[in-house]
Amino acid sequence: MSETSWPRAGRRVRVEPAVLLPSPAFASHYPRVRNLELIDPGPRNAMEQSWKRGVFPAGQIEVFDLPGAYVIDECLVLDRHLQIIENASDIYSEAEIARAIAAIQAHEAAHTLPHYDRPGIVSKRRAANNYGHFLMEMLPMAVLGQLCAGTSDVWYIVHHVLAPTLDAVFRAFRLLGVPMSRVLVPTWSEPVWFDRLIIVRGLTSHGTFMSPLALFGTERLVQALIARDGGIPDPRYERIFVRRVPGWGRGRDMHNEEEVARRLGTLGFVDIEPGVMSLEEQIHAFASARHVVGVVGAAMTNIAFCRPATKVTMLCPGTFPDTFFWYIATHRQLDYLEIRGDQTVTEGLNSWEAGSPSGSPTSSIWRRCAPAPADWRSVPLRGDVGSGIQARCIADAWRGQSGTSRRRPGR
Repeated sequence: MSETSWPRAGRRVRVEPAVLLPSPAFASHYPRVRNLELIDPGPRNAMEQSWKRGVFPAGQIEVFDLPGAYVIDECLVLDRHLQIIENASDIYSEAEIARAIAAIQAHEAAHTLPHYDRPGIVSKRRAANNYGHFLMEMLPMAVLGQLCAGTSDVWYIVHHVLAPTLDAVFRAFRLLGVPMSRVLVPTWSEPVWFDRLIIVRGLTSHGTFMSPLALFGTERLVQALIARDGGIPDPRYERIFVRRVPGWGRGRDMHNEEEVARRLGTLGFVDIEPGVMSLEEQIHAFASARHVVGVVGAAMTNIAFCRPATKVTMLCPGTFPDTFFWYIATHRQLDYLEIRGDQTVTEGLNSWEAGSPSGSPTSSIWRRCAPAPADWRSVPLRGDVGSGIQARCIADAWRGQSGTSRRRPGR
């Protein structure tokens, strides 16, 4: 599994995927955005590359099935010769790669590097501590990777992140029936060797693409929670206002949040703070909602649990450059509206992180938040639009049908 000198260490190589999963085509439309003029031309032009596409053609998700590999940091994958498998890894600097190689060599020399003979499924990426990226990138890597492994006797490799995110990670795996003894949490820069390593790539490309398959994990979570607990939809959460974790001292806080919460309360909204709720409680609330209002941020990734046609009103700093939530809304067929607001800071590299004070978004919120129809409970619990297609595509890929290839694992 290791060499003494590693003459090829640090070289970059590319390998062929073992499986190509069909990523279904999907249609989209330009989002409704109030106060669109607040978005700077540069970020707006970048977002419109996605917003104006209309139709995203079918594509392929690559699944790498490596017969022996190291994984270190979030998602840096190296072969037995310490060559970087470039198309199975995230992007790392030369300095980061050099440090990782040195760590592997040191652990191998000291015979302290963990080696696993059962398949390992990489369930982490860079930005591993971001709850939203876990739901939309890392969780589907785990679920799809296990399906392609052809066995449940696998290890799921997650990252050593902060306690609140790690709690959500563990709860997600429990809901999916994964024993906690099968979830591996290496320390921050601890290298691990697997005789067989599986990595799913291509589910998202930040800002420019999100496959419908990226929602495969969240679909499974909702189905698992309903099967376990029931009680959805819950009329207490018909309309929810998602708070931006007050007092955290970070950007994109809404300066008149208390006023908004109070006035939305008069319209029947309840305010929630996902940061202090368990994953199950968050799923329960968002899967029950018919209207969600909240400031753009990781907590709003929970709209992936919403039923089709749910109203989602996203409150954004004027210059915030992001299409992440628009993609989720597109795939879930949500009634999506962005309301852009004035900012306390409008210049500088991170101006989009500035908060939105009281002002232009407020009247738009009230127009949007009319009482929900009396028959809201009659809306189907889960539209699951596309989920059957997704499941069929995965099965077809593994059987080698529908023009999809399954190659023998190779180095």
